[in-house]
Amino acid sequence: MRRDEQAVQPVAEVLRQAGTGMFKRAVGRALTSSALRWTWSQSGERNFHVPLDDFRPADIDTVSEMAAGRYLFGGKLVDTGGVSPFSAAIDHPGWRAELHGFSWLRHFGDLQDGGLRRFARTLVLDWIGRNGRSFDPEIWAIGLTARRVLNWMRHISCLTEGASAGQKHAINRTLARQIGSLRIRAPYSAEPVDRLMMRIADLAADLCENRPTERVAQRLHALETEIGLQFDETGLHKSRSAAIQVDVVTELVTLRRALARRDQVHLGSLPARMEAMHAALSCLVLGTGELGYFNGTGQEPADLLLALQAAGGARASATGSVGGYGILRHAGAVVIADSGLVPPADFSRQAHAGALSFEFSHGPELIVGNCGPAPAELSSQSRLFRLGAAHSAPTIDYHSSAEVVRRGAQPGRLAAIGAPSELEVDSEEHVLKLTSHAWEAEFGVTLERWLTLLTGGDTLVGQDRIGAARSGITGSEIILRFHLGPGVETERVGGEDFIRLHLASGKTWSFLWEGASAEIDESVRQSAYFGFYKTRQIVLTAPLVDGREIAWILTRLT
Repeated sequence: MRRDEQAVQPVAEVLRQAGTGMFKRAVGRALTSSALRWTWSQSGERNFHVPLDDFRPADIDTVSEMAAGRYLFGGKLVDTGGVSPFSAAIDHPGWRAELHGFSWLRHFGDLQDGGLRRFARTLVLDWIGRNGRSFDPEIWAIGLTARRVLNWMRHISCLTEGASAGQKHAINRTLARQIGSLRIRAPYSAEPVDRLMMRIADLAADLCENRPTERVAQRLHALETEIGLQFDETGLHKSRSAAIQVDVVTELVTLRRALARRDQVHLGSLPARMEAMHAALSCLVLGTGELGYFNGTGQEPADLLLALQAAGGARASATGSVGGYGILRHAGAVVIADSGLVPPADFSRQAHAGALSFEFSHGPELIVGNCGPAPAELSSQSRLFRLGAAHSAPTIDYHSSAEVVRRGAQPGRLAAIGAPSELEVDSEEHVLKLTSHAWEAEFGVTLERWLTLLTGGDTLVGQDRIGAARSGITGSEIILRFHLGPGVETERVGGEDFIRLHLASGKTWSFLWEGASAEIDESVRQSAYFGFYKTRQIVLTAPLVDGREIAWILTRLT
């Protein structure tokens, strides 16, 4: 055991007695305080020299732009005027996260130009000089730190070949310091995915150092155990967030390739686990190529999704279900619907109250979707985008299907209301039935939503039913929202129960309904690259009455 490991051992043993919630946050603050930071910042000598694979696509134009001082990160372009991007005071969380995560190193990985490789190394050394010993909670956040060290290890050859002995020492020592930070801090994080990313980084570090097989096998076993705790039997992360699934699977693909080069290492359950993860992820991809906007998932880079699909080989092509989502696939039509299953408390800090919400694509066009999560610059309003009104889902008197907790031991978590939701799938008839009990205590009702794809996917039929309303309920109303995709224009035909939808491609659809009144209102859809798209929504309202059924049909006209 190295000296730095011996130093942290007594502290770690005491702190391991900590519980969850507020105490974990207190432990996290203590570990990053100046009094205890020495326990993980005085890392011993390590030699990272075996690069990990990077399957993500690279772009030489990005390198040219960066060399010219222009940095396009998180959908924001910043011209630094030739100064270091790490010295730029940019108030854009997405831009800073991508900069400090170093995923952009992939664009330099295969370059033979020594000057450009030196440029990448200079940026890494600049980061070390500014942030290697100081502690900024944002820059040293556990998830961001894990991504950073994995990206450095993917491109360790680019960073160290041609470097001086002092530069190599600085890079290796800073990598070791960050890995030590993850190992000590991650067990006390409120986010389970932080523990998973630590396990991935820990194993990757042993592979990058070419450690003995026995040590690698131990790390792999610890990772497999953590995966077993965090993924359900369908292969979906328990957060039910496709965005988190993408982050984790991206790192695991790199890890599996590195492990495959170590022929003597038995991969255990990892290949089967990853196959299930890829399959689950593919289920949540619409015909547009985008992931469904559920539970904290917004726009993900299209090239990364394509690379993941190529790496996994799994393709969802049939109606079915995964992790509480129902999926209808018929010809070129795709419907993804959320039953409203609320994740376990530790996994629910990004979850949305989206019971019975759905997204519908036809070919490469989105017709009905959800608003998505709040962009980073509107993080103070993130709660609003987690509520039912931001989804193509029902609400009653603006009450959502679950509660976003504001105070207590786990603020920000999503708390279930009522009995668990139910999901039934008829694969042969392309029918989903979703049932929510979230409104039983407050209003005495259950809500059912039936979704059926007909005529080769050119028609989507919906039926929303109110069951067992408590007598004496008056003045309450059910509200159904249909947030339309970007570029979809609406045309109301007189006073009839008929709305034409004009898609950007020139195709026309109709929206018909009965059992409710309809209005057309403004809406938005989150984009990582363009902020919010201004869109439209159709809003159906009706009195809350036992047995009421609201029927609606989306049909392609041209």
